[in-house]
Amino acid sequence: MGMPFTIVINLEDFSGTIVLAAESVGEQLQWMEMLQDSGKVTWKNCQLGEAMIESLEAQGLQLAKEKQEYLDKLMEETEELSHQRAQRE
Repeated sequence: MGMPFTIVINLEDFSGTIVLAAESVGEQLQWMEMLQDSGKVTWKNCQLGEAMIESLEAQGLQLAKEKQEYLDKLMEETEELSHQRAQRE
């Protein structure tokens, strides 16, 4: 690349090459530290996180549906009790 402070990254599960160009040794070291610190972030972890989010969203929708069903049933029962009370009075 013609730049003396270049980091080239090749990954098995990523087609292509990632090139990070730094303007100085210090900036290159900062890139390397950040990459080492972020080593726990992988494509598989991202996919797992996405799957977990989708599952939680689906569970949330199901719970909201069940909640609405319970509220509807409660309203029906309340109306029925109110109607029975009015008839007794």
